[in-house]
Amino acid sequence: MHFDRILSNAGIAIVLWIPLAIAWLILVLQIMRAEVLQLQKFLRPLALIALVSVTLLAIPTDILSDDAFRYRWDGWVTSHGHNPYASSPQNHQPDLGTAWQSVAYGHMRTIYPPGAQLVFAGISLVAGTDPLLFKLGWLLLLAAMYVSLERLLRHNIRRTVLLRAMILCPVVLLNGLMDVHVDSAMALLTAIALVFFERRQLAPSAVIIAIAVSMKFVPIVALPFLFVSLTWRQRAVYSSIVVVILGIIYAPFIGPHMFDSLATFAGKWQTNSAPYLALSHVMDDTMIRLTLAAVALISVVTIGVRYRASPLFALSTSLTVIMLCSPVVHPWYLTLPLILFALSPTRAVIAWGVSMIFYGMGLLTYKGDGVWIDHPIALVLEFLPVISALAIDLRKGPLLFRYEHRSDRVATT
Repeated sequence: MHFDRILSNAGIAIVLWIPLAIAWLILVLQIMRAEVLQLQKFLRPLALIALVSVTLLAIPTDILSDDAFRYRWDGWVTSHGHNPYASSPQNHQPDLGTAWQSVAYGHMRTIYPPGAQLVFAGISLVAGTDPLLFKLGWLLLLAAMYVSLERLLRHNIRRTVLLRAMILCPVVLLNGLMDVHVDSAMALLTAIALVFFERRQLAPSAVIIAIAVSMKFVPIVALPFLFVSLTWRQRAVYSSIVVVILGIIYAPFIGPHMFDSLATFAGKWQTNSAPYLALSHVMDDTMIRLTLAAVALISVVTIGVRYRASPLFALSTSLTVIMLCSPVVHPWYLTLPLILFALSPTRAVIAWGVSMIFYGMGLLTYKGDGVWIDHPIALVLEFLPVISALAIDLRKGPLLFRYEHRSDRVATT
């Protein structure tokens, strides 16, 4: 690879990713080993580091990912009264300018759900298609969500410290904040909904998780785990609220082509998946996807039954399994498990938060040549620690602080 490509903005970010990941691992291990009375000392330094980091990352745009081009285009189209699912950027209305030329896969209609489209449009009304203004709008929205989540956790120092630590994970900093991804908003909303659920404030929980699902479908996985502790009447009410909110959000966008590109993505795209690459030597594409889907389904059901008394842990480990079985694994997909780490820590999330640095090998090639190549050694180095940590999670249960381990041993004795 040419030296000038390595020194590009993307190359610099990927090189920085490695020391950031190591520093983050050391930080998390120090926090997990701290005594309960020592956790307070982490709060201010973590807040200061996070503030400095976000400030430094507020200016660079479109560094590791070009998804924000699509966000800005979708927002521009929707804010001008057009349905973003009706046509692709290349077949846009003439009065919408030439911004579509920067959109990746411009021949395809958008894949982002209606909740995300409303956010894109709201920001575009103020920022237009200006990259920096659009990004600052996103960051302000994320800041409001984050502050709301911290306020809900303000009486739980353990969770507050972990949440601040997760924000400093390079996956979140580089992919969720520097290159804004809708997964960040979805993850924060999901965590807020889960905290409301723990408090048995079911109505706001249902409304917020419905909004999260309307932005990206992944949070729907949480519902079966939450329903375990509810009565049939509560399940019916909760489900009804979710359906009504989704109906309200989806209604303005309903059309014959809403899911066309999403179906193409689900059925054809493949990136950064060790299980897929391994199975590709013995199966065709369709069989691989069906096999991985079956493994994910069986695993999630098994986890749900075994850990039904710990729904947040079951949800977090299930999300990890689903990602392991996905033919496409981008770093920003890890945002939700990382945010949920504050509510239910797992070893696999820590492992993936670090091992995701090997994704950078494929990304450097892609940025240089425009072709994504899965490097087998990089995939092994990325996925093997996660699978090993997940096995420990499923055998030992949630990851505990050192003082919690000691209390657990005393209780057992």
